[in-house]
Amino acid sequence: MSNTTVKSDLFDQFARIGKALGSAKRLEMLEFLAQAERSVEVLARMTGLSVANTSQHLQQLRQAGLVDARKEGLYVHYRLAGDGIVRLLAALRAVGQERLAEVDRLVKLYLDSKDSLEPVPARELLQRARKGLVTVLDVRPAEEFAAGTSGARSTCR
Repeated sequence: MSNTTVKSDLFDQFARIGKALGSAKRLEMLEFLAQAERSVEVLARMTGLSVANTSQHLQQLRQAGLVDARKEGLYVHYRLAGDGIVRLLAALRAVGQERLAEVDRLVKLYLDSKDSLEPVPARELLQRARKGLVTVLDVRPAEEFAAGTSGARSTCR
């Protein structure tokens, strides 16, 4: 094999990853998987896609080496293939915000909507909760809540 052929094959593999990232829904799925492992059915519900369509998107992500899967009974659960995927998503966001005015505008709009919230350090929040001054609500999806809590109580039904 010549160096030119090897180089071409290398860039073909990079393009394979780029193609897998070339869908807003697949990027959204990667974002959800960065939070916790999820089944195809859960990802379908979260993204508003059919299970079949979600499964096709996940297969493309898997073939590009971005996600791993494990089967549990009748369900297939997906997770990010490694921490490098989170860094890749962060780099994509950073470049988008730096180079695309629309991305920067949308990020600012999203963050500005949170400006009216009062930041409270964890210790102070706990003190307020113990005094009954606040009630802390965790509004994450049930699957994410279950994956990231210990000792918390869910009121999801």
